[in-house]
Amino acid sequence: APAIDNAADLHYQIDKVQMGFFKYLLDQLDQYTTPTGTLLDDCVAMWTNDLGTGIGHSYRNMPYLIAGSGGGYLRQGQYIDARDTGTASGNYVGHGQMFNTILNAVGVGEADGAPVTDFGHKGSATHNQAPGGEISGMKA
Repeated sequence: APAIDNAADLHYQIDKVQMGFFKYLLDQLDQYTTPTGTLLDDCVAMWTNDLGTGIGHSYRNMPYLIAGSGGGYLRQGQYIDARDTGTASGNYVGHGQMFNTILNAVGVGEADGAPVTDFGHKGSATHNQAPGGEISGMKA
């Protein structure tokens, strides 16, 4: 397919619209108070782009914007390069580790009450990987 003129600018404009919707959601969550703060303080809201490197359609280096601390479980106001804090090899961190961290932040655990460590775990004979655990750098 031929290249689209100004594709980067067009994608930027789309991102601006989507971020406006995300800001609206955050503003609404921040309007409601709970015994421990606002609803935004107690929850986790996430925005992401569906691709990390544009035309290459890679799922590596995907941007995630996470708001809320899950009741104090997550660090706030930080840029976190998950490669510095995750457990995966090959200079990348599987998305499952981030989802494990978020699930635990909002109080979802295993049936026995243990933290979630295996979101998206592929433990079959062809995908013999250990569960990823959490991204420690995301935690408060």
